Amino acid sequence: MLIHVQPDKVSEYWDFFAGVFEQSLPPIVLSSDRGISALLQAILLEVVQVWVYENKEKGVMYIATTVPYIDPVFGTRSLMIYTFTSVRELSKTVMLDSYETLKKFAKANDFDNIIAFTENKGIIKIVNSLGGITKNTVVELPV
Repeated sequence: MLIHVQPDKVSEYWDFFAGVFEQSLPPIVLSSDRGISALLQAILLEVVQVWVYENKEKGVMYIATTVPYIDPVFGTRSLMIYTFTSVRELSKTVMLDSYETLKKFAKANDFDNIIAFTENKGIIKIVNSLGGITKNTVVELPV
């Protein structure tokens, strides 16, 4: 079951969550002097949502964060999966259950779609099976 973790609980267990989040920051994030504490601040301000998938038999399966991304030109409202750290191997059932929960959250908050960065071939395969688009590549050039 995918559970939306309240900000006060994230703060209470921040040492654990910080270590998890540092492993999976999106490729668009550059390291900064603010460090991972910037993510905690965004969580406490409820800009970022924290999600934990827990299985009764296996315990925690993965931890993820989502953040709103609003396209500045067209105004498309996307729920971006910002970080994603798997603790155990994930089944298609877990991913489908997660998708349904995030889809309900996205609809309730007036998002148009769900987006993410990933190189994980298993996740790409599942997204393809759901009719998602997985053909994009992020490029980055230093300045």
